[in-house]
Amino acid sequence: MRKAVEKVINNEMSARQAADRYKVPRATLNDRISAIKRGKEMSTEPLMGRFHNTFSLEHEKILVGHVKDLANRLMPLNRKEFLYLVFQLAEKLKLPHQFNKEKKSLRTPESTSLMRAVGFNRPQVDRFYECLETLIYRERGKNVTVLIAMSAGGQFVPPFFVFPRSRMNERLMINAPNESVGEAQPNGWMNAELFLKWMHLFVKYSNPTAENPVLLILDGHASHKDLDVIEFARKNHIHMLSTPPHTTHKLQPSTC
Repeated sequence: MRKAVEKVINNEMSARQAADRYKVPRATLNDRISAIKRGKEMSTEPLMGRFHNTFSLEHEKILVGHVKDLANRLMPLNRKEFLYLVFQLAEKLKLPHQFNKEKKSLRTPESTSLMRAVGFNRPQVDRFYECLETLIYRERGKNVTVLIAMSAGGQFVPPFFVFPRSRMNERLMINAPNESVGEAQPNGWMNAELFLKWMHLFVKYSNPTAENPVLLILDGHASHKDLDVIEFARKNHIHMLSTPPHTTHKLQPSTC
């Protein structure tokens, strides 16, 4: 394909001649040539069977940049999170693709705090908690997620509540701290959409600027790695940094 494109671009052959000479599909060759003439960076590497590239080289560089940036902030992506980021980028760029449909909630299961300890027998400890969960599950109430942020100077962002229900009821906020925010999510977990709403709240109370950016220390939850969250943070002068896995009990004083 590369040689065929070069021959046509250099006016050494017609597209038909190059396609016949190098045994490449003429329609694909014409598409590559048209894209290059429009100034679009295109790969001329052969395709793998029936699979076609979704992203141009320029778009791939953007994707790699996001991944490297997250890794540098101690927020590496696992496979599921990476595929979701790829899906988001393709949707944002309005590119036709065959990636999985969007999943509204991405939640990486958190390892138990016992991983932090030394000298425990992991299988036995896991067995204990499995038995404990079985015994108490029927009596367990519904979880409510509360996102709280504070500064080293003692200033707080109002609490952000996520209630396990389909529709928000303002009565749930009775007696909540002033200016608290409540949202509804069927499973009561934080997701990327809600975390982005919280980021708007964070900007309101932290007032980051280009001259005075704000450092936001996180725990590496999947919602922090969302493409819209990343871009919002960059636009609003928020430097996100995650603690390494299983270290929040030592590095983040707010962890209980």
